[in-house]
Amino acid sequence: MRTRCFLTSVWFFLANIRLISGHNLIQEDSQTTFNSKPLRPQVGSPTPNPSLSFWLDTPSANPLADEGSQGALTADADVCVVGSGITGVGVAWHLANAFGEAATKKRVVVLEARRFCSGATGRNGGHLTPSLFSSFVSLRRTYGSKEALKSLHLERHTTDSLLEFISQRGLEQAVDLVQGGHVTIFRTEEEEAMARKDWEAMREEGADLLEEEVRWLGKEEMTEKYGLDSELGYTGVYHAGQNLWPCKLVTHLFRNGQSTAEKKNVDLVLHTNTPVTGFERISPSTSADGMHAGPSTPARRWRLQTPRGPVNCSYIVHATNGYAAHLLPFLAGTTPYSEPGPSEHDINLAYSNPNNLPNPLASPSSDPSLASRSPRPPPGSPPTRPRGWWGIVPTRGQVGAVRAAVNASELGWLNSWDGGGGGWEYWFPRYQGTEANSTLGENDIERETGSANPLIILGGGREFSGGTLEMGVTDDSVLNERVRRALRAFLPTLFPGQFATDGTGGGSESGIKDPWEMEWTGIMGFTRSGDPFVGPIDFEDHHLDGQYIAAGYTGHGMPRAFGCAEAVAGMIKAHMAGEEWEAPAWLPERYLTWATRA
Repeated sequence: MRTRCFLTSVWFFLANIRLISGHNLIQEDSQTTFNSKPLRPQVGSPTPNPSLSFWLDTPSANPLADEGSQGALTADADVCVVGSGITGVGVAWHLANAFGEAATKKRVVVLEARRFCSGATGRNGGHLTPSLFSSFVSLRRTYGSKEALKSLHLERHTTDSLLEFISQRGLEQAVDLVQGGHVTIFRTEEEEAMARKDWEAMREEGADLLEEEVRWLGKEEMTEKYGLDSELGYTGVYHAGQNLWPCKLVTHLFRNGQSTAEKKNVDLVLHTNTPVTGFERISPSTSADGMHAGPSTPARRWRLQTPRGPVNCSYIVHATNGYAAHLLPFLAGTTPYSEPGPSEHDINLAYSNPNNLPNPLASPSSDPSLASRSPRPPPGSPPTRPRGWWGIVPTRGQVGAVRAAVNASELGWLNSWDGGGGGWEYWFPRYQGTEANSTLGENDIERETGSANPLIILGGGREFSGGTLEMGVTDDSVLNERVRRALRAFLPTLFPGQFATDGTGGGSESGIKDPWEMEWTGIMGFTRSGDPFVGPIDFEDHHLDGQYIAAGYTGHGMPRAFGCAEAVAGMIKAHMAGEEWEAPAWLPERYLTWATRA
C-alpha cells in the first residue's frame, strides 16, 4: 500500500521476537509482579500499517513522517524519548528550553516505532478543550478540594501553554486553530442537574478558574441556534474550547525545539520507523562508544535495542501511552479492568437488520444498558495500592471525517461538541476550504472562496463496540464495524437535514458518493482512575533509575499531556543538575508514579 510497508513490516517482525538471551535484558520474562499477582496478556508493539488518519495521511500533513528513518542511527544520547506524539515531543521541547548553554554537547533522541506522530496524538478527535468543572463534586469527594482544583489547573495550564506557543509564533493558520467554543449536551434533566452541582461546587472552591464565559443553553436555543432535533429535548452548556490539527502542532513543536536546542549546543534528533524492542542495563562505567568512560566521555546506564542497532543513553522517557506495557510488561496490570457493555447477542441482534441500528442518542431511561456505562471510569475509592498495580490498558478508539449535507451558513455552528450518545461522542466542524473559514472565534467568520461543505470530525461510539468495549485491543489497522455503523447514524439523528441519512454511507447501491471521506482507529491508554502516570519508573518492586513515564491519559490527553511532559522534563533536568525537583503547583499529586492511589 505504501513503499515503506515491506521494510517496516520486517522491523516489526523483529520487534516482536522475545529477546531472551542475556541475563540483564529488561524485557520481563516473568508474567507475575506486584507480589506475584498474574498479569494481563503482554501488550505488543504498534501495528506496522495502521488505518489512514485524516491528520496524518492528508497530503503534506506530516512532513516529518519518515524523518531519520534512513542512514546512520544516533548511537548515543543523554536522553532517549520513546514516542513522538504530544507527550514525547513535549518532553523534548521542554528539555530544549530548560537546558542552559551546554559546555559539552548534549543530545536528546526521539525514537518512533512508526511514522512521526502516528500514535494516539495523530489519531484523536482534534480537540483542545480543558475541563472547567466536569466531575468536580466527585473529584473533591474522592481526593479533597486541593487535588480536585489541581485537576482543573493542570488542564488550564496545559491548554494555555499550547495556545501561547501558537500565538507567540503566529501559527494559528498553520495548525488550523479554531477557537469556536465547546458545547456539552445534556440528554436528561438529571445530567444537567449534576453538571450544575459541579459548577456550583467549582465556584465555591475555585472561582479564579472561571474567567471564561459559561452559558447554560435551554431546549429552544439548542434547536434554534444549533439545529438540534427539537423532539430530543436536549439542553447544554457552552464554554471556551478549541480544536486544531494535532500533527501540525506537534510538527511545529519539534522544529521549534530543534532550533532552540541548536542554540544551546544540544542536538535534538528524530528517528522514525525505529521501534524500540527492549532495553538493558549497562555498566555504569560504559561510555557512549561502549568502551570505558573517562573524564570527557559520559557514562551511560541504559542500552535501547532497535532493529537498526542499539542506542546508549543515561535517561529513558516512556511516552508510549497505550503501548507502555510493551516495554514495561508489569504495567499490563494485575486486576482485570472491566467496563460493562452490551452483550454480543444484543449487538448482533441490533445489526441483523441495517434498518435496526442501535440508537446512539438513547437516554439512560430509554436504554438501561447505557445507564451503567461511562466513557471514563469515574473517580472512586480504590484500596491503597502502588499506582502501577492496575496498569495501563490499551483501548481502541474510532474517529471519522464526514461531509455535512449543507453548506457552512446552513450548518450554523463553529463550536466543538460532546455528549448526546451517552456522553461518548465528540465532534467539531472544519470550515477550512469552505465558503466560511475561521481561526478566530464563534462570531468571527471570514468569507473566502470555496464550495465544499464543512467537514465534521466525529469520534466515539465505543459503547456499541461489543465485548470488552475495545479494551485490550492494540490493532489500529482496522475499523470496528459496529462502531462504524453507530457513528454513521449519529449526526443525522441529532441534526436532522444537515447530514445524509444513509447510515451505511451510500456507495454503489445508492449511487450517492459516501460523505465519509476517511475513518480510522487509534489506541488510547486507560488507567483505573482515569489519571495518567507521571514520573520515574518507581512502582513497588520495579525501580529503573533514570527512566521516566508520562502515559495513561484515558482518552483525555490533549489538555493534559503537554503539562505532564513539562513535569517529566523538569524531573530529568533537576536530576542532571543534582538538584531536588519541586512539583509545580498545578500538577495533581496523585498523578505521580510514587502515589499510592490507583
